[in-house]
Parts: sequence; C-alpha cells; structure tokens
Amino acid sequence: MLKNLYRYLATLVFFFFIDLVWIQFVANRLYNEYVSDILITNPRALPAIIFYILHALVLVTVTQLSSSNSIWRKTLIASLIGLTAYATYNLTNYSIIESWHQNLLLPDIIWGAVLSGSSILFANYIVKEKRDV
Repeated sequence: MLKNLYRYLATLVFFFFIDLVWIQFVANRLYNEYVSDILITNPRALPAIIFYILHALVLVTVTQLSSSNSIWRKTLIASLIGLTAYATYNLTNYSIIESWHQNLLLPDIIWGAVLSGSSILFANYIVKEKRDV
C-alpha cells in the first residue's frame, strides 16, 4: 500500500514538472501561434491541478491492476491512457472550436502518450519491486 502511494507521488511529481517544461518551451509557442485569440492571460490553476491529480491516479491504478508484471507493458498501458486523454481533449476541441488548428493535434497527442508512459516508467524505477522486472 505504501509503495503505491510512493508510486503515485512519483508519477504526479514527474508528470507535473516535465509537463511544465513542455508547456513553457513547446506548448506555449504552439498555442500562441495557432489559438492565441481564445487564450486567457491568467490560466486557471484549479482545473489543471485536478487534471494532474486524477490523471496520475488513473495511470498508477490501471497499471497496478494490470495482470502483467512487465514494466514495459505497464509503460505501454500508461502511454495508451495518455494518448486517449490527450486525443479526447484535442479532437473534441478541434471538432467544436472553430479556431482550433489541426497543427496542435499531433504534437499534443503524442506528448500525452510519451509523458504518461514516461511518468509510469520513472515511478516504477523509483519504487522498485522484484515483480516489476
């Protein structure tokens, strides 16, 4: 139980800080280039915090429920969860927001998959278990 808490915290912290780097150096440029007309000047922190907490919880819970002991399979599962979450966000926005640009889709969806998988890989590396090999 304690290992799962550590795994969750490691996932959450890694996901959050690496995503901040992505937002600062990549996403801000993309969003400002393509959808600056709909961006707010002061982003709302609470919805972002809720997303980080829930996404990390789902990543850890689903990968720990996996019958597989392989860290690579858990990483793949987390990547698919991230792909689905970020695709849902981007494709929904593209379908209902007139100014949502198609050039935002692929980079952000791929980022969601890579970041989610990397977060679980990192957390399981930090919280090693013999069965996670």
